Amino acid sequence: MDTKVVYAVDYSKSADAIIGKGNNLTEVKGQKIGVQGINTFSHFFVLSALQKVGLTEGDVQFVSIPAQNVTQALDKGEIFAGHTYQPYLSGGLKKGYHVMFTAGQLPGLITTVLAFRSNIVDQRPQDVQAVISSFIEAEQYYDSHREDALNIMSSKSGVSKQDIIQNFDGIKVISLKENSLLAMNNKSNETTSLYALGNHMAGFLVDRGQMGQYPDFTKLIQPKFVNALYGTQNVKAIGK
Repeated sequence: MDTKVVYAVDYSKSADAIIGKGNNLTEVKGQKIGVQGINTFSHFFVLSALQKVGLTEGDVQFVSIPAQNVTQALDKGEIFAGHTYQPYLSGGLKKGYHVMFTAGQLPGLITTVLAFRSNIVDQRPQDVQAVISSFIEAEQYYDSHREDALNIMSSKSGVSKQDIIQNFDGIKVISLKENSLLAMNNKSNETTSLYALGNHMAGFLVDRGQMGQYPDFTKLIQPKFVNALYGTQNVKAIGK
């Protein structure tokens, strides 16, 4: 593998959703549903959502619709429902469409990770650990100095505080503890584990001929950095 995942940053809760003309996802049976391309993460998410409510791939007809065009496609009657995300999600809700399923109903399924090229991980481990530490410090500062953190992020990014708050409301920020005990846990079958999620996604891609075989996730995911940081944090806590 040329890349190694070293940290799970966050996963989507309400930032990704299937919106449409019904109130419940079971209502899409026999209907057209928009995804952002066949064999994409969007297709994977919608299929997983359908399985969650007892439907199969054969129960719906998939249509390739970019997230920003889902509301327009609903207006035109091209689809009954579709996967979209913020800020396009809010636009659809303002026009009266309903949230039929959210990513939060499948915790961890849409996860943002921090990854480095393998040679960087191998040759510059202290730098990798420093970057991870900066993520953790930023998360802790946001928790303890929320207003100041929002001001800093808004001024640096040019994004309004209101939009930043909305974005945070739609995700679950994954703590160092959760990284060590959940995301980097290779024994768990839950999709909050990167190993379980990876196998789930690989199965989707292998079944569709997009991959020849399952990757070795023990080589792709490198938990030593978060485990070392979490261990150090616990030692400091005990010392106090």
